[in-house]
Amino acid sequence: MAITKAEIIEFYNQCRKSALAAGATDLDEALQVCLDDLSNHNFLKSSDTTQTLTSTSTTLAYPALFKSLMDGGIILNDGSYDLNPLTRISWREYREFMVSFNSGLRSVPRQYAEQNKLFYLYTPPGAAYTTTIWFWKYHAQDVSAIEFSDEFRNAIKYGTVYFKSAMQGNMKYASMWQGMYEREKQTRRLTQNTEPGVVKG
Repeated sequence: MAITKAEIIEFYNQCRKSALAAGATDLDEALQVCLDDLSNHNFLKSSDTTQTLTSTSTTLAYPALFKSLMDGGIILNDGSYDLNPLTRISWREYREFMVSFNSGLRSVPRQYAEQNKLFYLYTPPGAAYTTTIWFWKYHAQDVSAIEFSDEFRNAIKYGTVYFKSAMQGNMKYASMWQGMYEREKQTRRLTQNTEPGVVKG
């Protein structure tokens, strides 16, 4: 069951003896800060399959809301099967390789370097490929469409109450809910490798 803004508001009302309406915007900023904080901890992953390579390509772009690449996150498909994930090299290594690169020797990309929100492939491809990029993402700036799955329900409830209380300068409630929020985040860290990943396209 999807986590909704309305249930977060209901929880806040119970905790703070408040009476916010289900569609109120009073918690929007605190809720968004909580969603941003959780995504900063690599709890939200996604994949991009929209980009293709041709024999004249040299780069792939960061997907929307890209935070960081997952391990083995760039996979090319030659039309028959997936190739081994690309391995990362430094920008300096890439530039050194390209200094002596003969453009007539385009081949199967094996490595990539990151620069300027682009993945530079080495060697540059000599044929067409479809691509899959697995990455950790930032949450969209939209509290009406919460992207986290059910196991994050309590973390979002606790975090929203904590951030809203802190914004109001109510340190009694902020301190209490911060502890609960941090413990719930730690639980999610410990279980994220044993539970199905949070995947939002």
